[in-house]
Amino acid sequence: MLCPRYVLRHNCQRCQFAHTFPLFCTCRWTRPDLRERTGMVVMEMDLPTGYIVLNDNLRDYVRSGKVPTLNRAEYYNRKIVFYLDYVSETGCLIDTLILELFWSGS
Repeated sequence: MLCPRYVLRHNCQRCQFAHTFPLFCTCRWTRPDLRERTGMVVMEMDLPTGYIVLNDNLRDYVRSGKVPTLNRAEYYNRKIVFYLDYVSETGCLIDTLILELFWSGS
C-alpha cells in the first residue's frame, strides 16, 4: 500500500519570483512485509485552480536525476503525472515549482 502525501508550501524566500511556489510530494511503500518495494508507480496530482507547471521544467527535472526512480513526468490539464520505476520503504521526495497562471502582483 502506498502512503502518498503532498503539500503546497508558500515560502517566498525559496521562490525565484513572487508568483512561483515550490510543490513537495512524498510517497513511500508501507507494506514491506509483502514485498521489499513496489513495481511501477503512477502518481497523479491535481493542481489548485489558477496554477500550472511547464512540461519543459518537468522534463528537465527528470533528466537531472534528483529522484533516481523518476522515469517520466508530464502536465495534463491541471494534473501532474509522475511515473516512478518503483517506491521502497525509504520513500522518495519530488519537489518542483508550480506557477500562478494569472499573477496579480500581490
